[in-house]
Amino acid sequence: MQSSLQCNTIATFPKITTSLGPLTQMRQGRFILVYLSFYALAALLVFGFFNPQLSAFGHSLVLPGSGFLGGWSFESVDFNFDLVLFFLSLAVFGGSVFLWFATGNVILPPIVWALISISSSIWQSSKPNAQFESEISIIAFAIGPIFMGCMYAYRSIVLHRGKARRVRLNEQLSSGSVIVQPDVKDGHDELSVEELQHFRLLLDRALQPVDQFEGFEWIDQFQTAAVRYQINFISYAFSLAQANYMPDFTGYLSKAQQNLRAKQENYRIWKYWRAENLWGNLRNCADPIARDNIMYSGFVGAQLAYARQSGRREAKHLDGLQCRHGKADFSYSQDEIMQVLVSQYKNSDYGLLPCEPNWVYPLCNAITATAIRAHDAYEGSQYWESISDGFRQSLETEFMTPGGQLIPFRSNYTGFAPPQVGGAVMQAFPCLFLNSVLPDIAQRQWSALQIDMKSKNWRKKLWPADVGNYGFSRASSYAATALAAREMGDDQTADLLLEYLDSECPKVEINGIAHHSNASLWANANAFMAKTSRQNALRTLVTSNTQGVSQGPYLSEADPRDVLIAKAKNEAGVLTIIAYPTTSTGFKTFKISGLVPTAKYKCHENGQKVFTADQDGTQVINYPVNGRTEIMISQIS
Repeated sequence: MQSSLQCNTIATFPKITTSLGPLTQMRQGRFILVYLSFYALAALLVFGFFNPQLSAFGHSLVLPGSGFLGGWSFESVDFNFDLVLFFLSLAVFGGSVFLWFATGNVILPPIVWALISISSSIWQSSKPNAQFESEISIIAFAIGPIFMGCMYAYRSIVLHRGKARRVRLNEQLSSGSVIVQPDVKDGHDELSVEELQHFRLLLDRALQPVDQFEGFEWIDQFQTAAVRYQINFISYAFSLAQANYMPDFTGYLSKAQQNLRAKQENYRIWKYWRAENLWGNLRNCADPIARDNIMYSGFVGAQLAYARQSGRREAKHLDGLQCRHGKADFSYSQDEIMQVLVSQYKNSDYGLLPCEPNWVYPLCNAITATAIRAHDAYEGSQYWESISDGFRQSLETEFMTPGGQLIPFRSNYTGFAPPQVGGAVMQAFPCLFLNSVLPDIAQRQWSALQIDMKSKNWRKKLWPADVGNYGFSRASSYAATALAAREMGDDQTADLLLEYLDSECPKVEINGIAHHSNASLWANANAFMAKTSRQNALRTLVTSNTQGVSQGPYLSEADPRDVLIAKAKNEAGVLTIIAYPTTSTGFKTFKISGLVPTAKYKCHENGQKVFTADQDGTQVINYPVNGRTEIMISQIS
């Protein structure tokens, strides 16, 4: 495992002989057998008994709603109520399938299908002429075989093209011509004024009372606009900012992380799971950690793991969750969350876990994997090593198309996956997280995407829908893809996409707080990270195994209403702080901790300002902050 994490080479695509992995073939085959059994039952009801009610039931079993068409003829020019019921049935069944995807309600489609079949049978009993025209029966019974035949033909074509594409990609990957050469931005070790204004947007959301959610976007709690994801990615942004620019600052940054953890414990955030677990897993349990819910357990696990890695001095405040409501108490330490996840991975047939009942997303699993890997780095455990081989194997065989693209998601129950959705962002964004756990695969997938996008327009390859609030803009696609590009060292692509974002969703600044217009809070969090991160930033945060905390002075308190911290680093015993006034200039208060009790220190303002540390190793200093202000604190020998 260590070698793969430290590897800077690019993996090649393995050779394939089939378009589907072995488990996917089995699941799809099982589903088709179930369908064929219903198909045979329907044929028996329609052609074995000459009963209009049974015939209607059988027709609707193979084509939902077609059982309402008894007595209707193609020769009729009337758009009668039978046709209305047929199209209404198709629409209702289609809506149930959509809700199955959107909310994990796995029982809804079969229930709706059964009700449509029963209703059509009852409807035919009330009609004087309920005989089915042969054309209607032929169409109803031909739909399934035609679809399966087309699927088989399409799969054969995809396999042939995919094999050829893998060969071409492997040739280019082996040549090394697509390895990214990052542009090193010299001296970029502090946040700029513009970046701090964007940072304030996220801070304002995090520093409000934990039971308040002003500025968060409440739309639904089942899909991508859920508030828990907004909390996750704001926290991820804080962790990266702290690791990159202010590792020796606790203060309001640590308070923000603690607040975000507490917000995830709010019942409004996790109460969705009782309903989703009931209609998706047939389990009446509200525990959001215990089973098949990595869209909460994995994402929050990553949130806490990143925050503990970047803010080790305050890590004791970020150990696990306490989800309580009424008599329910679902409390887990961080290690217990990881144990639950690792146990599920070891027992998963697919090797990856459902994000919600039935649906398995490689992206969500990549985020969860970073949580486990970061926990290992912090605790010295080896959870990731125990599951990494199975994770890699599953990703390569069950969640990769013949052409080498990541499959956005797959049904755990049926094995089927929709066509490629989400545009290029669904190929790009997983690389951000895979780079921390399977860096060779991350580099391969990013390089393949570069090859695909050569001489192509990114705008046309990114969906014009903001998944953070379902608005009509490419904000989330630009921001997420740019962030992945930054992590992979492709600064040229990152800068280009951020230019598109600035152009189409221009920044608005109000009272020192900036945000991208026509962009969700989720997109704004990703945009901040894309603008301030660097190559391998998340990978470094996740895999760094430095134990303990740095010695020497650090900034422990500063009021965000008065001053914003752009940098706080202790290097060679010298604490360097870069600060900006939040509103008015003048003397600002800073609390310095980690000092040697009663020792003398100087602020490097021509060496004139000297102070003595208190007995507890702290001292509060007042320092003039007028624009960009640099404060350097070191002990006097």
